[in-house]
Amino acid sequence: MTELVFLPAYAPDKNPVEYKNGHAKRLMSALAATENQKEYENLIRNIMRKIQSNRKLVQKYFDHPEIAYARR
Repeated sequence: MTELVFLPAYAPDKNPVEYKNGHAKRLMSALAATENQKEYENLIRNIMRKIQSNRKLVQKYFDHPEIAYARR
């Protein structure tokens, strides 16, 4: 059975994408900064691909009580 869940207009703590974005930002801050736009784009693209390909990591985002609703 599918359940429709209504969220407030601004609810980052209940949005799984925000967990992914936060993880990507932490990874970015751990790496050397670059002022080159192309290098920056490649870096973030690579980080996003690594996150995307790590199924266990993505599933872990949904373990958080605030977004467990989306796991159903």
